Amino acid sequence: ILAATASPGTREDQIKSVAKELNIGFLHFTKKSDVLLQPYAVDLEVTTHYLELPEELRMIIQPIQQQYQQEVDSLQRLGFLAPVQFVSSKHLDQAQQRASRAIAHRDVRAYDAARKIADLRRILMVLNLLQTQGMGSTKLFLDRADEEQSDERKTSRFIRLPFILQLRQSLDDCEEFHPKFSAMKQLIRSAFELNPDGKVILFTEFRDTVDLLAQEFSND
Repeated sequence: ILAATASPGTREDQIKSVAKELNIGFLHFTKKSDVLLQPYAVDLEVTTHYLELPEELRMIIQPIQQQYQQEVDSLQRLGFLAPVQFVSSKHLDQAQQRASRAIAHRDVRAYDAARKIADLRRILMVLNLLQTQGMGSTKLFLDRADEEQSDERKTSRFIRLPFILQLRQSLDDCEEFHPKFSAMKQLIRSAFELNPDGKVILFTEFRDTVDLLAQEFSND
């Protein structure tokens, strides 16, 4: 079986994980500059559109950001999280390793730290969805976590945290505030006005966004 992809992953551990899950026996990487790819190379013109989040969405995001900062400050005071301004997945992995070592040495603080690290991972995911994908994708993510909570006690506890309950209520009561959908539709309309016979491909980061986009177009 031969398979090809333009996006195997951005880190070595991600690529190895994919290889392991798919039982891949051999990997071959080819750069864009390789002679074999030159006949198929194309020039890409990238235009970036910066979108300002509306005040309504900022108000929904604010309590999540406050909870995020509280968890970060607490973990940094405990000494499990590096004193950095922007927390990445790498920093959380390192914090988890510190907590695991501390638990092995029966440090009672480490149990609370491990819980906070798990919460922080999920908070970052929620923030990322709200800021980049919109309220619909966030709601689908939390609804799915709620459905799966019976199999995961940590997820069950997180779903029932007060700020998450408040967020889910807001998502149920409000329409979509994220400007990405309307901006996307306007760009597509403009593209077809310039070239009625043209074609458009939309790429998204999350599968939930695909479902929402399909629904958005079906209603347009």
